[in-house]
Amino acid sequence: MKEGTRVHKDLEDEVHVTVRIDIATKEDAFGLRLWNIVQGLRTLRDTGLTRELEVWGFVDGNLVNGIIDGLSSVHPDPEFERELRRSRELQPNIADYFPPRKPGNEGASQVYLTDVKTRGKRTTANAASLRPAKVQLFLYHRFLSDMAADKLDYLRVFRRYNLDPDEPFSDSFLAQMANLHDEEFFDASETETDLDGDFAAPPLSGASDSSQSTFTQQQQQQQLSSSGRFDSQRSSPPRQPDLIKYGTLRELVPLLVAELRQTFPHGPDSVGRLLSVEYRYQLDGSLIDTRIFPMDDRALDIYLEHTMGWWQGKREPRGVSIEDAWKCSTCEFSESCTWRKGMDEDRLRSVRRRLEMKRESNG
Repeated sequence: MKEGTRVHKDLEDEVHVTVRIDIATKEDAFGLRLWNIVQGLRTLRDTGLTRELEVWGFVDGNLVNGIIDGLSSVHPDPEFERELRRSRELQPNIADYFPPRKPGNEGASQVYLTDVKTRGKRTTANAASLRPAKVQLFLYHRFLSDMAADKLDYLRVFRRYNLDPDEPFSDSFLAQMANLHDEEFFDASETETDLDGDFAAPPLSGASDSSQSTFTQQQQQQQLSSSGRFDSQRSSPPRQPDLIKYGTLRELVPLLVAELRQTFPHGPDSVGRLLSVEYRYQLDGSLIDTRIFPMDDRALDIYLEHTMGWWQGKREPRGVSIEDAWKCSTCEFSESCTWRKGMDEDRLRSVRRRLEMKRESNG
C-alpha cells in the first residue's frame, strides 16, 4: 500500500503542487477539502486533467465519500463508444449504458473518470480483481453526476461530520487562503494601501494542525514563500479584513456549486459514461494495462441492494465466490470462518460419495 500511495502521489505531482496549510478547527479542515475541489475543477478546465478530486454521495441514507484518481477531457476510446452505440439497434437494453442526451447537448465535451490501481507484478488483472474497481468507479460516477446536477445536500454532509456550517474559519486559515485567492476573498472596490505595501492579513491565531492544498505549477510560483510555505505577509495589495468572503462552510458552498456548474455545464450529461482503470507497476509507476467499460446503473443498483442487505441485517452473510477464494489466504477471520468450514465439509462429503459410488460399481 505504501508503494501504491507513492505512485498516486507521483501522478498527482504531475498536475498539482502541494502546499501546506495550517488548520485550527475541524471546520478549517473541511473547508480546505472544499477549496481543493474548487482548485481541482479549475485545473481540469485549464489543462483538461486533474487528479485526486473528492466526491460525496448517499447510499440508502449513508454518507459515502471517495477520491477520484483522475478526471480528463480526453476520450478514453471513441471507437469503443461508437460500437456500443451502434449495438443499441440489436440490444435495446444497451441504452442503459448510454441514455439519450437532452436536446442541445449532442456533441458537447465531456469529462471522463479514471481509477489507478498498482500491482507488484507486471501482470494484467483478472475479472475478479477488476470487479471492485468497477463498482468503485460506478459509485464515483453517480456521486459526481449528482454533484454536477446540484443534487447533493451539503448541509446534510456537514451534519454527518458534526460540522457547524456557520462557524467562522480561523484567522490563520483565512489568511493563508486569502493569499491564494485574494481577488475572491475581498471586494476589489474596497481597498486601502498601507505604507509598506504588505498584505493586511487578519491577525493569526495559533494553529494546532496542518493539512495540504493543491495548486498548479504556475500558481505555486506566484504564491509560495521562499520557505515553501504560505507567507501571510507577502507583498500584495492590502485588503480590509471585514470584507472577507467565504468565511464559513455555508458561504463556501455556493462557490463550489458555481465551479461545478462551470465545469459541467450540461450537468450529468457532461460526465462521460466510459470509465477506465489504469494498472501501474508499483516500482516505477509505468502503465501495465488499461481496462475500459461503460457505466452500468442497473448493475450498481443490484450490487448496492445486495450489499446493503447485509449491512442492514436483512440477510445472512455469504462467502465469496470460488474465483475469489484466494482472498481467504489473507483474511484474519479465515480460521474461524463458518463458510470455509462448510465448503470444506461439502467437498469432503462429495469426495466420499464418489469413492462409495466407485466401490459399488467395482463390486
